[in-house]
Amino acid sequence: MASAEERSIEELAGTGAVDVLAHPDLAKVAGHRPEVSDEFYDRIAEAARSCGLAAELNSSGWRKPCAEAYPAPALLARFHDLGVLITTGADGHQVDHVTWRVSDLTAMARAVGYSEVSTFRDRKRTPRPL
Repeated sequence: MASAEERSIEELAGTGAVDVLAHPDLAKVAGHRPEVSDEFYDRIAEAARSCGLAAELNSSGWRKPCAEAYPAPALLARFHDLGVLITTGADGHQVDHVTWRVSDLTAMARAVGYSEVSTFRDRKRTPRPL
């Protein structure tokens, strides 16, 4: 059975209001990890795929107690396996934070099979090589 968190993510994905699904496993910041992570990750990845969303690979989690990027490596692998495109972010609010740990994000993406990242301008996607 889907949790309220899963249903909320699936509902957001289905609205068409966004192009990118960011921080889908944000709850880990508060110490919450899904009990059945395989099912949780499968549902999130399928929601992104079916709605044509890109997933954001974000380094800001490394600055948090969870000490892990968003999404977790296993969820990133699910996104790749289902053909979900990715974009990157760092939640930088200072110039020197904008590209924080971008080389680590690139390595994570390549490790699961990605060779490109998507950028968006005016809701139009442009692929860029990693």
